[in-house]
Amino acid sequence: MNRSIWAHLVRTVARKELLDGFRDRRALMSALLFPLMSPILVALMFTAIARDQATPPTLEIPVAGEEHAPGLVQFLETAGAEVVHAPEDPSAAVGLGAVPLVVAIDAAYSDRFREGRPAKVQMWVDSSRNANRAAVRRVTRLLEAYSSQVALQRIVLRGVDPQLLQPIDLTELDAAGPQQRAANLLEMLVMMAVMAAFLGSMYLAMDSTAGERERRSLEPLLSLPVPRSALVVGKFLAAVTYGALGVMLATITMVVAMNYTPLELLGVRVVLTTPAALGLLGVLLPLVPVAAALQLLVASGATSFKEAQTWLSMTLFLPMMPGMIMTVRPVNPQDWMAAVPGLAQQVLSGKVLRGEGLSGLDIGLVCGASAGITIAALVALTALYDKERVLKQG
Repeated sequence: MNRSIWAHLVRTVARKELLDGFRDRRALMSALLFPLMSPILVALMFTAIARDQATPPTLEIPVAGEEHAPGLVQFLETAGAEVVHAPEDPSAAVGLGAVPLVVAIDAAYSDRFREGRPAKVQMWVDSSRNANRAAVRRVTRLLEAYSSQVALQRIVLRGVDPQLLQPIDLTELDAAGPQQRAANLLEMLVMMAVMAAFLGSMYLAMDSTAGERERRSLEPLLSLPVPRSALVVGKFLAAVTYGALGVMLATITMVVAMNYTPLELLGVRVVLTTPAALGLLGVLLPLVPVAAALQLLVASGATSFKEAQTWLSMTLFLPMMPGMIMTVRPVNPQDWMAAVPGLAQQVLSGKVLRGEGLSGLDIGLVCGASAGITIAALVALTALYDKERVLKQG
């Protein structure tokens, strides 16, 4: 067949699938809503965290037996904490979530303190409540600071140089600047942009394959004198369009949202300039054809729309797996990682956000791997459309 005719058929199929997808609210929602809303929600979360750290809420410490340790209570109040009376049953109050913690001072605290022996202080906490961890951590630091202060005072009174207790003066120097630290903080947003590549094309891939089969419009389509390759490529281009739209929207929203988020309050600095945004797009867009081709192949092999929806929903875990593995088992980036879709986007996006730039090898590997997997999936999909079982329904 003449190439111009083949290309015209591809454009016709792609146009038809794009129009059908435009009329499908699910396809539009998956391509537009998630990429637009997810970066904004994460930006709001970062803003709330930054403001809480900049101006932490007033710390209330329920203390039982405060009359036994007036010095400790005064230290806590001087540090900005508000000491309040503890509930009658500390264990029950903490377990029910009425208070985040309770500090209980032993009745023999004063006697042991004067004798220079360790004075007993208990702190009731509920380790299963994540919301209480910040308060518990702040109180623990205050108690440790008071303990260190008293210990130093006792040593000085005995004529001992406090420096004898510190044989090593350790100073930690962070080689990472604010921009590099921000890269780790933004990995969550990169993960959402990666998911946008899969979500953007998912419903269009299902509707143009399993959906057409259930509507019984696939058989008349296959009976037309149109090469199977033209049908496959047309559907593929339509799915890629929606996936690319989702990635671009997610990236643009991320850039705009992060530039208005006060991350400097967290000690990091984010400057997502136009070159950085283009670099992120250059890393993320090669994943779009891989996602579209694999989703079309999986949906075409399903016997029903529900089965296709089940299988394609499971594919959303594929781009999340590299990030989850690297969170549990962090590794230094290696060159070969650029050839693994999903993992490549996670690693190379980190390079872009840290301002390191991409090498020619990185670009070649990510684009080459994407092209190889996409072509293999499209060839398999074309072969599937040449068989009658593609019309089989569940």
